[in-house]
Amino acid sequence: MIILDQNVKCLQNSQGMNDMPEHSTFVESMQIAQNSYQQKDFEEAAFHLAGALAQDPLNSDVLELFDLIINEAPEIENLVPVKEESYYGEQIARAYIESTQANYQQAISLLINVLSQFPDIGLEKWLPSWLADARFRNVNVDIEEINGFISDRLMHTSGRIRLRPSETDYYKRFTQVVFTLVKYFPEAIDVLVIASHILRRAEHLDDAIRLASDSLKRNSDPDSAIALALAYRATGQYNRAISSFEQAYKLEKDPSFFLEMAYTRWDAGGHKAALKYLKKALKKDESLENDTEFNCMMKYLKGEDEIHNILGPDAKPDDIKLVATPLVGYLFSAKDYSVGIYEQVSQHGLKGNSIQVTAPCIEPPSALLALAMATIGTLDLTELEYEYHETPKPDPRDSDFEPKLKAWSYDLDTGRIPIQAVKRPRTDISVLVSTIADQAYYLPHWWNQAKQLMKNNPVDLSELIGAMVYPQPAPAHFKTSTWINHQQIASALLISAAETQWHGSLRREILLDLMHGPIDWVTDSVLIALTEVALDTPDAITEIAYEFEQLAKRIPDFGHWSVCAYLPLCYKRLPGRSIRSINKLNNLLSQYTESAQSFGSI
Repeated sequence: MIILDQNVKCLQNSQGMNDMPEHSTFVESMQIAQNSYQQKDFEEAAFHLAGALAQDPLNSDVLELFDLIINEAPEIENLVPVKEESYYGEQIARAYIESTQANYQQAISLLINVLSQFPDIGLEKWLPSWLADARFRNVNVDIEEINGFISDRLMHTSGRIRLRPSETDYYKRFTQVVFTLVKYFPEAIDVLVIASHILRRAEHLDDAIRLASDSLKRNSDPDSAIALALAYRATGQYNRAISSFEQAYKLEKDPSFFLEMAYTRWDAGGHKAALKYLKKALKKDESLENDTEFNCMMKYLKGEDEIHNILGPDAKPDDIKLVATPLVGYLFSAKDYSVGIYEQVSQHGLKGNSIQVTAPCIEPPSALLALAMATIGTLDLTELEYEYHETPKPDPRDSDFEPKLKAWSYDLDTGRIPIQAVKRPRTDISVLVSTIADQAYYLPHWWNQAKQLMKNNPVDLSELIGAMVYPQPAPAHFKTSTWINHQQIASALLISAAETQWHGSLRREILLDLMHGPIDWVTDSVLIALTEVALDTPDAITEIAYEFEQLAKRIPDFGHWSVCAYLPLCYKRLPGRSIRSINKLNNLLSQYTESAQSFGSI
């Protein structure tokens, strides 16, 4: 596979053409391309058109000029040749050139490679016309790459029926592609099933049922039966969904199908009937007792208080999927060095005494806040006797630019002890935050409650930053670190819920400023809040995903930083992200789990 570098702004080509100007705008790239075309320098023109295509691949002016160049160039193979480590715009340009020569297989391979790594460009809109042209020209095309790419997109929402706006919006991008595949490649075994799954997620429910039904008649396989059952379930035709799941079980004796029947009966309001299907599944497969999702569903349907207190009385099957998801259904316990120290303090009954701490590495400011609150009962971190041995690289106190709004700042003389960079919030703001924070954590409920609380509520959003670093005293039933987490997440959600638009909004300015501040538990809370914004606001997802990717470059290489877990887990919830980017961020998860927690002496 060719590795594409999105950050490359200029690239010397093999023919010695001029470099693409760094930070070339679309207009600049087009101007150079047009001038080069007028001078009949086709290779130079095509090279700069690649830069324009990288920014707007569907622009009609770009494509018209490119068609002229392709028609007039004496040697098409020299126009934007494919190379290792290519700028991704060049790959797009080469794919377009191949399509004009009816080399559809090569064009599709290049296009899928780019789409897999840069999901927000919109290149999938080229595929329907290519596939149709290939069929009319009687050019053989193997659609396995397209099927594989689309199948990978389905994994993100596997098992859920009710999707968020950005998820639905993402799948709608592929409806024309799958309709074209069904029309021109109906003989392909997986096409109808894959198309049904996409169309269900894109809210084309009648088409999803029709295609899954056609596939089942043609192939009589469990995958077709499952696709049909899920489509019926999405439309509320629960009896038909159960019949299709039963047909799937006859074709393949998989006990997990009984779980799907349980979910369907639950959707229909039949908790007792759902519980019967769970018991059937357990009889067929006793190992389900070790399955988190199975146990959560069993406990809820049996009416156990612990999970009912989290999900409430009106939970749906999707909630079971979500409550088992980290950072959605539960948070991680803080494992910072200072948190371990204060837990030792609590065990030794030394709370309220002055202590001296020497940490192996600089820590998130909120970890020190937890230590100060739990030991000497203060929010003033300068009262701590705190030292650390090492500052990692990158320095977590540094940023790409100086944000206007920060939760924390550092003493200019020593840079060692963080201080709150905002004023204390008013009492009513603290009460507003605690309305959410003093509850069992379940992100969907918190997010919905934040939107209700901020509806027509003229709150000064900067004061919500203050609530992040000036938390109210922790209630007796909370660990101090958990309480701070709750306060910060609740505050970030309230900021996020203050407006519905993204571009030009105050919430955007505040949340991105906080993300660019010192790396802290506040950063974690902003990641959670921005993920909810991205899932609800399709026009925000590209920028938010980009900001997440940029944050990864600032993660320190030493110490225990919870952002190493929060960042990849939040990023993976955004629909359509590239497998390559996800895998890179998963390395941070490994860093989080491997960072050893060592406790010093008090």
